[in-house]
Amino acid sequence: MAKKILIVDDNVTLRENLKELLSKKGYEVKIADENEEIWEIIKENSFDLMILDLILPDKNTSVILGGLKCACPKMRIVIYSGYEEYESSPYIRQADAFLSKSKTPEVLLSTIEKLLAR
Repeated sequence: MAKKILIVDDNVTLRENLKELLSKKGYEVKIADENEEIWEIIKENSFDLMILDLILPDKNTSVILGGLKCACPKMRIVIYSGYEEYESSPYIRQADAFLSKSKTPEVLLSTIEKLLAR
């Protein structure tokens, strides 16, 4: 059975590119961009991993992250951000990994594989 990944990012092009990349690697992928949409999708599905943008318009990602860890404690979370300076932020420690969007797709794939192998 394919591992299920949810991608949450406000950048439509990035979401679609990641979905295509991960689908080609055999993952079942869903995408979301709004807070309400995240919770609706999670209520209806069980995910092995989420790729979560750090900065979402009008959203407090730290609250989303805390809620996700409570609601889905087994789901791995990768913060995927263009803001490298936030990597040492205390609330980022709730995530399983932090990756800069400047990293290559291979680094993202390697991180996902390592997290899902646990």
